[in-house]
Amino acid sequence: MPQTPYSKALGDHDALASLREMHGKYSSALASLDAARWNQPLAPGKWTFAQLVTHLLHTELAFCLRVRMAVTSEQYTVQPFDQDAWMDHEPAHPGADAFAAWASLRRVNLAYF
Repeated sequence: MPQTPYSKALGDHDALASLREMHGKYSSALASLDAARWNQPLAPGKWTFAQLVTHLLHTELAFCLRVRMAVTSEQYTVQPFDQDAWMDHEPAHPGADAFAAWASLRRVNLAYF
């Protein structure tokens, strides 16, 4: 199988198992955030937690479309997206809402995969 940036990050881990594990890891990491922390940049010039989770949602949306198009379309070419342009057009959702939407879409995708 060809090496990709994703396969390098996965190493010997199973891709589907890693996708399944992320909900629990993210949920644990985000559980203690209050409204102020959700909206505070992680560092000067960096995204907030709400923006990061909105980005996860955007990425999940792109990923699920890419997979379904690849499975159902001959000659499919993966469409790239500019994460900063997406965030300019759809700024961060409330953090807990974005996480709930991401978690729901991730469950749908895992069932499909």
